[in-house]
Amino acid sequence: MDLTALAHLPSLADLAHTRRVSLYRLRAGDDLHSLRAPKVVHDDHEFVSLNAVVGGMPALLVAGLSDDDPVEWGAMVRSLTGTDLDFRSRTASAALFVRSTSDSGDEVYAVTFGQGWRLIRDSSVDRISGCGSRCACSIPTRSGRSPGGR
Repeated sequence: MDLTALAHLPSLADLAHTRRVSLYRLRAGDDLHSLRAPKVVHDDHEFVSLNAVVGGMPALLVAGLSDDDPVEWGAMVRSLTGTDLDFRSRTASAALFVRSTSDSGDEVYAVTFGQGWRLIRDSSVDRISGCGSRCACSIPTRSGRSPGGR
């Protein structure tokens, strides 16, 4: 993926230091919708899938809320105090799937927010690529230099 196409997005660079995101390299599917996790497609959750364009590249934004589940720590509080708080929680998550076409072929990446990794079809993740270190070194800054570049 030619990440220099994203360099002209100063708002993304400004936000990068304030939010933690994860970047996944995916196996290129026929279309971006096929890369969504089955729960997004089949389960009765509140997820939306919106076509988008990011840096001139086709993208798909998937976002939504998890089921209304009991908080994970509720059982521990109950075992220590005998008090059942019956608190429930929902988690908002998003995944942005971006397709890049270059001379070397199609590449697809997903940027996840919150628990957005749960929105990616597990079998589509390229676990061999070592993408994280390559991408961190190849994203140019506004000056045109990579953060780790010389």
